[in-house]
Amino acid sequence: MPRQIVKRFEKLVSLRSIWEQEWGDIAAYVLPRKSGVTGDRTPGSKRTGRIFDSTGLKANSDLASAMHGTLTPDGLRWFTLKFRNHVLNADIDVKKWLEQSSQIMWEALTQSNFSSEINELYLDLGAFGTGAMMVLEMPIVRTGFNGFLFRSVPIGTYVVSEDMTGQVDTFMYKTMLSARVIAEQWPDRIPDAVTNALQAENWEETFPVLHAIYPRKLSKEAQERVGDKQPSARDAKDKPWASDYIFMKGAAESSSYLEQGGFNTRSFIVPRWTKLSGELYGRGPGHDAIPD
Repeated sequence: MPRQIVKRFEKLVSLRSIWEQEWGDIAAYVLPRKSGVTGDRTPGSKRTGRIFDSTGLKANSDLASAMHGTLTPDGLRWFTLKFRNHVLNADIDVKKWLEQSSQIMWEALTQSNFSSEINELYLDLGAFGTGAMMVLEMPIVRTGFNGFLFRSVPIGTYVVSEDMTGQVDTFMYKTMLSARVIAEQWPDRIPDAVTNALQAENWEETFPVLHAIYPRKLSKEAQERVGDKQPSARDAKDKPWASDYIFMKGAAESSSYLEQGGFNTRSFIVPRWTKLSGELYGRGPGHDAIPD
């Protein structure tokens, strides 16, 4: 039910609130364009009002550039595929296939927005100790794979939860979408509030939409329906990872689904610089620099 997901999101937001003040301080001095963590961000507003010395800002930018240039350099293929089975890796034909697959993946990355979005993640990681990025596919325009779409998610707009191994397995973020975008994306599920805005020609009026990604526990009925199907052959609602878009206008009880989808694999990454036991979010160089 959408209200249960929204209530879980609200609970995770309350757990996140203790971090927001420090994130705000870090943003003000280390990454000012990300300021507004504890409130609404006004596009185009001045963000450097508290900056009198750009040392922290430049240091974080240099750190992000160093990580970008050494971990994921733009002009160099920085990964190679291998199997866990060493016998397979020694086979000549397997080596050729792995090399071809690696090159195909590399070319797909270079044709996407990966470079700009991973740089945003590195900036957040150095400043706040936590970064987040969605790994999606471009909207379908033809059969087959349509290309990667990466989306760096700003600190303070998302919440996370961990599984028993300490890995982030739940990722939810709230975004504001215009009435026009909602109508184009979900023409069969346009909420009444959006319809009213469109009828009044308020095309750019924005509404809160929650995107929730989490491990899906299939009911017995769903398990019987899925049977032995591989994840790639399942319907979207039966895939291992749920991907739900929820319209959040009003109280949790009045929330409604815009889309119930799914992924075969985890579609987000949330690296943390260092993490204390029992904490959800990381700590990074920005935390160390604030006392100075």
